[in-house]
Amino acid sequence: MSDQPDFDHLDVDYDQFLPLLQGANDGLLAALATVPESGRVLDLACGVGEPAVTLARQRPDLRLTGIDISETQIEAARSRAAQLGNDGVRFEVMSMDALELDTGSVDAVMSRMGALMMGDPIRTVREAARVLVPGGRLTVAVWGTLDMHAAMRLGLRCLEAVLPAEQVPDLSVFDKLAAAGVREGILREAGLTAVDSRTLRWTFERADFESWWSFVLAIPGPMQDAFRRLGQDALGRARRTMAELAAPCRRRDGSYAFPMGCQLLSGRL
Repeated sequence: MSDQPDFDHLDVDYDQFLPLLQGANDGLLAALATVPESGRVLDLACGVGEPAVTLARQRPDLRLTGIDISETQIEAARSRAAQLGNDGVRFEVMSMDALELDTGSVDAVMSRMGALMMGDPIRTVREAARVLVPGGRLTVAVWGTLDMHAAMRLGLRCLEAVLPAEQVPDLSVFDKLAAAGVREGILREAGLTAVDSRTLRWTFERADFESWWSFVLAIPGPMQDAFRRLGQDALGRARRTMAELAAPCRRRDGSYAFPMGCQLLSGRL
Protein backbone atom coordinates (compact mmCIF):
# COMPACT_ATOMS: atom_id res chain seq x y z
CA MET A 1 0.00 0.00 0.00
CA SER A 2 1.48 3.39 -0.93
CA ASP A 3 2.09 6.27 1.49
CA GLN A 4 2.40 4.00 4.49
CA PRO A 5 2.95 5.83 7.79
CA ASP A 6 6.33 5.61 9.50
CA PHE A 7 5.20 3.79 12.63
CA ASP A 8 8.61 4.16 14.30
CA HIS A 9 8.26 7.94 14.44
CA LEU A 10 4.57 8.42 15.10
CA ASP A 11 3.26 9.70 18.44
CA VAL A 12 0.35 7.28 18.50
CA ASP A 13 -1.53 5.54 21.30
CA TYR A 14 -1.77 2.23 19.46
CA ASP A 15 -4.01 0.67 22.12
CA GLN A 16 -6.89 2.96 21.15
CA PHE A 17 -7.12 1.15 17.82
CA LEU A 18 -7.46 -2.35 19.30
CA PRO A 19 -11.26 -2.10 19.87
CA LEU A 20 -11.67 -1.05 16.23
CA LEU A 21 -10.14 -4.38 15.20
CA GLN A 22 -11.98 -6.65 17.63
CA GLY A 23 -14.15 -8.29 15.00
CA ALA A 24 -11.11 -9.02 12.86
CA ASN A 25 -9.32 -10.47 15.90
CA ASP A 26 -12.20 -12.78 16.72
CA GLY A 27 -12.46 -14.11 13.18
CA LEU A 28 -8.72 -14.58 12.84
CA LEU A 29 -8.34 -16.41 16.14
CA ALA A 30 -11.30 -18.67 15.39
CA ALA A 31 -9.67 -19.64 12.09
CA LEU A 32 -6.50 -20.65 13.95
CA ALA A 33 -8.29 -23.09 16.22
CA THR A 34 -7.09 -26.01 14.10
CA VAL A 35 -3.36 -25.35 14.63
CA PRO A 36 -1.96 -28.60 16.08
CA GLU A 37 -0.79 -28.86 19.69
CA SER A 38 2.64 -27.27 20.17
CA GLY A 39 2.33 -25.85 16.67
CA ARG A 40 4.52 -23.03 15.38
CA VAL A 41 2.68 -19.84 14.41
CA LEU A 42 4.10 -16.78 12.65
CA ASP A 43 2.33 -13.40 12.91
CA LEU A 44 3.20 -11.05 10.03
CA ALA A 45 3.20 -7.28 10.70
CA CYS A 46 2.33 -8.01 14.32
CA GLY A 47 2.33 -4.38 15.43
CA VAL A 48 2.08 -4.01 19.21
CA GLY A 49 1.46 -7.73 19.65
CA GLU A 50 -2.24 -8.26 19.11
CA PRO A 51 -3.86 -10.63 18.43
CA ALA A 52 -0.68 -12.70 18.95
CA VAL A 53 -0.63 -12.19 22.73
CA THR A 54 -4.31 -13.09 23.00
CA LEU A 55 -3.64 -16.25 20.99
CA ALA A 56 -0.77 -17.11 23.33
CA ARG A 57 -3.09 -16.76 26.33
CA GLN A 58 -5.67 -19.02 24.69
CA ARG A 59 -3.10 -21.53 23.49
CA PRO A 60 -0.02 -21.47 25.75
CA ASP A 61 1.18 -24.66 24.05
CA LEU A 62 1.91 -22.82 20.80
CA ARG A 63 5.33 -21.51 19.79
CA LEU A 64 4.54 -18.06 18.47
CA THR A 65 6.75 -15.56 16.63
CA GLY A 66 5.58 -12.06 15.72
CA ILE A 67 7.52 -9.92 13.26
CA ASP A 68 7.27 -6.27 12.21
CA ILE A 69 9.56 -3.69 10.61
CA SER A 70 8.80 -1.15 13.35
CA GLU A 71 11.20 -1.33 16.30
CA THR A 72 8.82 0.83 18.32
CA GLN A 73 5.93 -1.59 17.90
CA ILE A 74 8.11 -4.65 18.48
CA GLU A 75 9.25 -3.20 21.82
CA ALA A 76 5.59 -2.67 22.76
CA ALA A 77 4.80 -6.25 21.74
CA ARG A 78 7.68 -7.58 23.85
CA SER A 79 6.37 -5.68 26.85
CA ARG A 80 2.98 -7.35 26.41
CA ALA A 81 4.57 -10.76 25.98
CA ALA A 82 6.68 -10.35 29.14
CA GLN A 83 3.49 -10.43 31.19
CA LEU A 84 2.70 -13.91 29.89
CA GLY A 85 5.71 -15.67 31.36
CA ASN A 86 5.76 -17.86 28.25
CA ASP A 87 9.17 -18.52 26.71
CA GLY A 88 7.47 -19.79 23.56
CA VAL A 89 6.43 -16.28 22.50
CA ARG A 90 8.90 -13.90 20.86
CA PHE A 91 8.78 -10.76 18.74
CA GLU A 92 11.45 -9.76 16.22
CA VAL A 93 12.16 -6.84 13.87
CA MET A 94 11.84 -8.35 10.40
CA SER A 95 10.26 -7.66 7.02
CA MET A 96 7.34 -9.86 6.03
CA ASP A 97 8.62 -9.57 2.46
CA ALA A 98 12.01 -11.12 3.36
CA LEU A 99 11.55 -13.54 6.24
CA GLU A 100 14.70 -14.58 8.09
CA LEU A 101 13.20 -18.02 8.78
CA ASP A 102 13.89 -21.50 7.48
CA THR A 103 11.80 -23.00 4.71
CA GLY A 104 9.04 -25.22 6.09
CA SER A 105 9.55 -24.00 9.67
CA VAL A 106 6.02 -22.96 10.77
CA ASP A 107 2.62 -24.66 10.90
CA ALA A 108 0.52 -21.53 10.40
CA VAL A 109 1.00 -17.93 9.29
CA MET A 110 -1.41 -15.20 10.30
CA SER A 111 -1.69 -11.46 9.80
CA ARG A 112 -4.11 -8.74 10.84
CA MET A 113 -4.25 -5.61 8.66
CA GLY A 114 -0.70 -6.05 7.43
CA ALA A 115 -0.15 -8.75 4.84
CA LEU A 116 -2.02 -8.18 1.56
CA MET A 117 -2.33 -4.48 2.36
CA MET A 118 1.14 -3.16 3.18
CA GLY A 119 4.52 -3.99 1.69
CA ASP A 120 4.60 -6.08 -1.50
CA PRO A 121 1.58 -8.42 -1.30
CA ILE A 122 2.96 -10.90 -3.84
CA ARG A 123 6.36 -11.18 -2.13
CA THR A 124 4.68 -11.39 1.27
CA VAL A 125 2.53 -14.37 0.32
CA ARG A 126 5.40 -16.12 -1.44
CA GLU A 127 7.50 -15.78 1.68
CA ALA A 128 4.63 -17.02 3.83
CA ALA A 129 4.22 -20.05 1.56
CA ARG A 130 7.96 -20.73 1.71
CA VAL A 131 8.10 -20.95 5.50
CA LEU A 132 4.94 -23.05 5.85
CA VAL A 133 5.15 -26.80 6.35
CA PRO A 134 3.27 -28.90 3.77
CA GLY A 135 -0.38 -28.64 4.73
CA GLY A 136 0.22 -25.45 6.68
CA ARG A 137 -2.26 -22.59 6.38
CA LEU A 138 -2.00 -18.84 5.82
CA THR A 139 -4.86 -16.82 7.32
CA VAL A 140 -5.11 -13.06 6.83
CA ALA A 141 -7.64 -10.54 8.13
CA VAL A 142 -7.35 -7.41 5.98
CA TRP A 143 -9.40 -4.30 5.30
CA GLY A 144 -11.83 -4.78 2.45
CA THR A 145 -13.34 -1.96 0.45
CA LEU A 146 -13.36 1.54 1.90
CA ASP A 147 -17.09 1.20 2.58
CA MET A 148 -16.23 -1.42 5.24
CA HIS A 149 -14.01 1.00 7.20
CA ALA A 150 -16.35 3.57 8.71
CA ALA A 151 -13.66 5.81 10.15
CA MET A 152 -11.67 6.05 6.92
CA ARG A 153 -14.76 6.38 4.74
CA LEU A 154 -16.43 9.13 6.76
CA GLY A 155 -13.14 10.91 7.43
CA LEU A 156 -12.45 11.01 3.71
CA ARG A 157 -15.91 12.46 3.02
CA CYS A 158 -15.19 15.22 5.54
CA LEU A 159 -11.99 16.11 3.72
CA GLU A 160 -13.83 16.09 0.39
CA ALA A 161 -16.22 18.68 1.85
CA VAL A 162 -13.46 21.18 2.68
CA LEU A 163 -10.56 20.51 0.29
CA PRO A 164 -10.09 20.91 -3.46
CA ALA A 165 -10.33 17.53 -5.17
CA GLU A 166 -6.60 17.44 -5.95
CA GLN A 167 -5.72 17.78 -2.24
CA VAL A 168 -7.94 14.94 -1.01
CA PRO A 169 -5.87 11.83 -0.13
CA ASP A 170 -6.14 9.03 -2.65
CA LEU A 171 -7.33 5.96 -0.74
CA SER A 172 -8.49 4.06 -3.83
CA VAL A 173 -5.98 1.31 -3.03
CA PHE A 174 -8.51 -0.05 -0.53
CA ASP A 175 -11.01 -0.79 -3.29
CA LYS A 176 -8.37 -1.93 -5.80
CA LEU A 177 -6.87 -4.56 -3.50
CA ALA A 178 -10.29 -5.68 -2.27
CA ALA A 179 -11.76 -6.12 -5.76
CA ALA A 180 -13.21 -9.57 -6.39
CA GLY A 181 -10.53 -12.17 -6.97
CA VAL A 182 -7.46 -9.92 -6.57
CA ARG A 183 -6.19 -11.15 -3.22
CA GLU A 184 -7.39 -14.68 -3.85
CA GLY A 185 -5.34 -14.66 -7.05
CA ILE A 186 -2.22 -13.63 -5.13
CA LEU A 187 -2.62 -16.61 -2.79
CA ARG A 188 -3.05 -19.02 -5.68
CA GLU A 189 -0.10 -17.55 -7.57
CA ALA A 190 2.08 -18.29 -4.53
CA GLY A 191 1.09 -21.96 -4.73
CA LEU A 192 -1.59 -22.03 -2.04
CA THR A 193 -4.67 -24.17 -2.52
CA ALA A 194 -8.11 -24.40 -0.90
CA VAL A 195 -8.17 -20.60 -1.08
CA ASP A 196 -11.14 -19.13 0.74
CA SER A 197 -12.41 -15.57 1.22
CA ARG A 198 -15.26 -14.32 3.38
CA THR A 199 -16.42 -11.10 4.96
CA LEU A 200 -16.29 -10.43 8.70
CA ARG A 201 -18.63 -7.80 10.13
CA TRP A 202 -18.84 -6.21 13.58
CA THR A 203 -19.71 -2.95 15.33
CA PHE A 204 -17.28 -0.34 16.64
CA GLU A 205 -18.71 1.67 19.52
CA ARG A 206 -17.82 5.12 20.84
CA ALA A 207 -19.23 6.76 23.95
CA ASP A 208 -20.04 10.09 22.30
CA PHE A 209 -19.34 12.19 19.24
CA GLU A 210 -16.18 13.81 20.64
CA SER A 211 -14.52 10.42 21.22
CA TRP A 212 -15.43 9.39 17.66
CA TRP A 213 -14.11 12.62 16.13
CA SER A 214 -10.89 12.40 18.13
CA PHE A 215 -10.45 8.81 17.00
CA VAL A 216 -10.83 9.70 13.31
CA LEU A 217 -8.26 12.47 13.64
CA ALA A 218 -5.79 10.06 15.26
CA ILE A 219 -5.68 7.48 12.44
CA PRO A 220 -2.08 7.62 11.15
CA GLY A 221 -1.49 8.05 7.45
CA PRO A 222 -2.34 10.45 4.62
CA MET A 223 -5.81 11.24 5.96
CA GLN A 224 -4.40 12.38 9.30
CA ASP A 225 -1.79 14.47 7.51
CA ALA A 226 -4.55 16.22 5.54
CA PHE A 227 -6.56 16.96 8.68
CA ARG A 228 -3.49 18.41 10.41
CA ARG A 229 -2.91 20.84 7.55
CA LEU A 230 -6.42 22.28 7.82
CA GLY A 231 -6.94 25.74 9.26
CA GLN A 232 -9.35 26.20 12.16
CA ASP A 233 -12.27 27.25 9.93
CA ALA A 234 -11.86 24.27 7.58
CA LEU A 235 -11.42 21.88 10.50
CA GLY A 236 -14.60 23.23 12.05
CA ARG A 237 -16.50 22.65 8.81
CA ALA A 238 -15.08 19.14 8.61
CA ARG A 239 -16.23 18.47 12.16
CA ARG A 240 -19.76 19.67 11.42
CA THR A 241 -19.79 17.47 8.31
CA MET A 242 -18.77 14.48 10.41
CA ALA A 243 -21.58 15.17 12.90
CA GLU A 244 -24.07 14.98 10.02
CA LEU A 245 -22.48 11.87 8.51
CA ALA A 246 -22.33 10.05 11.85
CA ALA A 247 -25.91 10.90 12.86
CA PRO A 248 -27.42 7.63 11.50
CA CYS A 249 -25.08 5.71 13.84
CA ARG A 250 -26.09 7.68 16.95
CA ARG A 251 -28.02 5.85 19.65
CA ARG A 252 -30.66 7.36 21.90
CA ASP A 253 -28.19 7.58 24.81
CA GLY A 254 -25.76 9.63 22.71
CA SER A 255 -23.31 6.81 22.05
CA TYR A 256 -22.42 5.65 18.55
CA ALA A 257 -22.25 2.24 16.86
CA PHE A 258 -20.42 2.14 13.54
CA PRO A 259 -20.64 -0.87 11.20
CA MET A 260 -17.24 -2.31 10.31
CA GLY A 261 -16.06 -5.10 8.06
CA CYS A 262 -12.99 -6.78 6.62
CA GLN A 263 -11.92 -9.70 4.47
CA LEU A 264 -10.72 -12.98 5.97
CA LEU A 265 -8.63 -14.90 3.45
CA SER A 266 -6.94 -18.24 3.83
CA GLY A 267 -5.07 -20.81 1.78
CA ARG A 268 -3.23 -24.07 2.38
CA LEU A 269 0.20 -25.06 1.13
